[in-house]
Amino acid sequence: MGNMVNLLVFVISSLVVFSVIVTCGCVNPAGECPDDIADRNAALSELMAFQGDVSTDLKALGSITEDCGRKVAEDGGDERSVTEFFDKIVAENPAVYTVVYIDSSGTVKINNSGAGGNISGMNLLSQSSVREQTEIKVPMLTDSFILHDKTHASALYYPVFDSEGRYRGFVSLSFLPSELVRESAENLNLRTGFSAMAAQPGGLILYDPDPEEVGKETFGNPEYEDFPEILIFARLYSEEWSGSYEYSFYDTGFDKKIRKEAFWTTVDMWDNNWRVFVIRDL
Repeated sequence: MGNMVNLLVFVISSLVVFSVIVTCGCVNPAGECPDDIADRNAALSELMAFQGDVSTDLKALGSITEDCGRKVAEDGGDERSVTEFFDKIVAENPAVYTVVYIDSSGTVKINNSGAGGNISGMNLLSQSSVREQTEIKVPMLTDSFILHDKTHASALYYPVFDSEGRYRGFVSLSFLPSELVRESAENLNLRTGFSAMAAQPGGLILYDPDPEEVGKETFGNPEYEDFPEILIFARLYSEEWSGSYEYSFYDTGFDKKIRKEAFWTTVDMWDNNWRVFVIRDL
C-alpha cells in the first residue's frame, strides 16, 4: 500500500511540474513562452529520474536502519556482535557517518567503533528529535544538524522493541545527505549539463555542486541579500511540493552572475521530506 501511495504522489507531483512547463511557468512573471520547450521538457525528465534516484537511495538507508534495529532487538545483549554489525554498515556505505543504539532513557548504549565525540554513555534527551522519538516511537527522518566535527548530517531513527513488544529505544543512523545525493547529481550533470540540488523545505541546502553552499540557511543569510529572487525562490519551494522558478545567481564556481531556471519536486521519507531540483542555465 505504501508503495502505491508513493507512486501516486510521484505521478501527481510530476504532472504538476509538467503543467508549469507547458503554461510557461505559472510561478514566474507573465511573459512569452520560451522557444526552448524541448530543453525544459528534458529538465523535467531529468528531475523525475533524479527524484527516483534520491528516493531509492534514501529508502535503502531506511532499510539498513531497520536491519540495525532488528540486530539490536535480537542480539542487544551481545555488545560486541552489535558493534561489529554497525561497523560493517559504516564500512559498506560511504554516506553513513555513525550508527548508534540509544535506549529508552535517551542514553547511548552501543555505537560503531569509529564514532567520535566520546558519545558512549551520553544522554541525548536534550536533543528535540531524540525526545520526539522516545515519545512517538515510530521511524523518523530528522532535519539536518551539525555534528561535533562541524559535519552537516541527518539521521534515520528506527525504534527497537523486545519480544514482548516493550519499547527499548531506537537505532540512529546518521548520514551525510550531500554524499547520498552526490553521485546521482554528478552523473546527471555529466550526462546533460544540468545541475542538481537538494534542500530542506525551510531553505537549508543539503546538496549543491558548490560544496561551500552545503549546510547554508537561505533565510536570514546576508550572502543572499543582493539576490532577492533567491529568497522568493526559497519561499516558493518551502511552500510548494513542486514547481519551477527563474532567478539570477552565480554560476557553478562563482565566476559570474547568470540567469537560471530551477524545477523542483519532493522526496518523502518517514513523515519528512526533501526538495530536489534540476537547474538549467539560461
